[in-house]
Amino acid sequence: MSQSSHGRASSPEHASNVRQLQSVRTALSRPDAIIDPNIIKSLRLFPSISIKVDRGSNRQEQLKKYLGEGQALLSRSYCGYTKSCNLLLDWMKNIQDSKTINNA
Repeated sequence: MSQSSHGRASSPEHASNVRQLQSVRTALSRPDAIIDPNIIKSLRLFPSISIKVDRGSNRQEQLKKYLGEGQALLSRSYCGYTKSCNLLLDWMKNIQDSKTINNA
């Protein structure tokens, strides 16, 4: 049986929590994850899963740490692709409209 970073034997439940944490971390890190309608669920789940995986003793301190880490992952993943696409579409509409006006 493998050992965790805290010297305890790794259980199937712990392994499942580690996989779930990786999945949530990936969801929070995707480009423009903030616009995903389900991202709040991932953001809320991140601290509780992180605490289970970490198995530390000071839950209050861990909660603060992981709340901040989850928010940082989400904010660093913002790229603004949707905003950029909308801006380009607006420009294209203006270009199309001006061609139509000039041809009239």
